[in-house]
Amino acid sequence: MVGIRDRLYLTGAVRADKNSSFGTEFSNILYPKLSGSWVISEEPFFPRMSWLNSLRVRAAWGKSGRAPGTLDALHFYNPVAVALNGSDVPAITIGGAGNAKLKPEQTGELETGLDVDLIDRRVHFEGTYYNKNSKDGLIAVQIAPSVGESFTRLDNLGGNITASAWGNRNRVLKTDSIGTPIIFGLGGATQRNQVGYPAGGYWGTPYTFADTSGDGLIKPSEITFGDSDTFQGSSVPTHGASLSTDVHFLRHFTVFAQFDGRWGNKLDNSTESFRCIFGICAGARVPGTSLADQAAAITSPSVETGYYQDAGFIKLREVSLTYTAPPSWPAAFGASALSITGAARNLVTWTNYRGPDPEVNDIGQFNFSQADFLTQPPVRQFFARINVTF
Repeated sequence: MVGIRDRLYLTGAVRADKNSSFGTEFSNILYPKLSGSWVISEEPFFPRMSWLNSLRVRAAWGKSGRAPGTLDALHFYNPVAVALNGSDVPAITIGGAGNAKLKPEQTGELETGLDVDLIDRRVHFEGTYYNKNSKDGLIAVQIAPSVGESFTRLDNLGGNITASAWGNRNRVLKTDSIGTPIIFGLGGATQRNQVGYPAGGYWGTPYTFADTSGDGLIKPSEITFGDSDTFQGSSVPTHGASLSTDVHFLRHFTVFAQFDGRWGNKLDNSTESFRCIFGICAGARVPGTSLADQAAAITSPSVETGYYQDAGFIKLREVSLTYTAPPSWPAAFGASALSITGAARNLVTWTNYRGPDPEVNDIGQFNFSQADFLTQPPVRQFFARINVTF
């Protein structure tokens, strides 16, 4: 890092990676980065304003990567047992298609922003804009055993204000040479990486329904299906906001609260869909259930569209109360500070999602897969803490 007059700071670096998980025909890769910040309010030409204490502008550019899995580049076989003429005999099956040209997933990002301190540094504001691009995405895809390559390119464009809000937009820009969609998800076909749409978006057969008989019940004959699958919504939030605050009172007490909200995405409620397969869900059993739930129960399991539910939420993430003791208390046993905190997490969730929690994911962080299938939601936690500083 280089600092100039305690106002301008520049940092640069280059990282070289060579990994045994790369394909044999791919050598190594370089990841450069460069960042700088300028406290422009310290310059002589900058106008002086009593309410503005500091203004810093910053920019950064860099590249990073994600290595393939340990065996992804290797072509190998697995031993299996198969039935032949009534007996089990040893055999082999393809364990990995392999790819000698397999390379790491690469992400480049440009970020700009500013930091402002106002009113005797009582108010701090941070604004950030970023443009992130990924290529050679490492995404598992069903292809012929003789073929294996990384070929997805994503565009992730958006901005965030760290003090309160963020927004994000992503689109798949490329799969293969003809734009073949990558189909995956719980059950194998609920999500896609398709050119022009969000990565991991939900897709399904659209349908309409109408209670033509007027008896309050939806029958299979009253449901009309579309001809082909259509985009049903993003599986990742497109915007969000957070708010945290702490209030000091009675000299020694501090109350802290943190709220978090995310919106713009859906979640596949496969738990409810699974119940409906066996006829034990509200849509199949409970009189007076909405027509939409009845229609979804009838279409399950062949069509999952009715179970893509709004997953937007606001959560009270944490609340705490801290008592900071007078200095004389810790001094009595040779310490310099003493505080006692009681806190609770995951207290309240406000959401239209009809499952246990809109943030659960049965599949884990793999291929953008996202589904709620018999998944335990985050638990509510209560704890106490004593901090002693010596």
